[in-house]
Amino acid sequence: MYAPEVIASREAYLFDHSPTLRQQYPDGLPTCSIEDSAAQTAQILSTRAEDGTEIRPLTEEEWRFVYETRLRCGIDFPYFARRFVWIDAEGHGLRPLYPLWESQEYLLEMLAKLERQRVRDKSPDGLLLNILKIRQVGITTLGRVCSKR
Repeated sequence: MYAPEVIASREAYLFDHSPTLRQQYPDGLPTCSIEDSAAQTAQILSTRAEDGTEIRPLTEEEWRFVYETRLRCGIDFPYFARRFVWIDAEGHGLRPLYPLWESQEYLLEMLAKLERQRVRDKSPDGLLLNILKIRQVGITTLGRVCSKR
């Protein structure tokens, strides 16, 4: 989810356990650029009214984007966070989570390191961190994003 090699192994696991998926995507799960993801997301959001009622059904292409994106986001935190996480910029509206602060990058590197170790040790445990935090370094924000997935 955090370490590139763990993400790749989780994708391989998906394919190993779903022959249909392997047939659909012989070259692996597709990835969309950040710009394409934003455009597709906006297009999909336009299919609903403010109250959530359907204006029009999703097209086959839109359903495919949702399906592929849900699969990818479930195994790839950076992919998810770069495309779909927006945070409150303290009175300045919403802004994307990325680019991360140095402290946030460090935390993700530590999560990736722990994840690699858990996989190497074949540990069934997840990642649980107790962070004695300082203020204004973005750790709470990143922690909330990681825990809400």
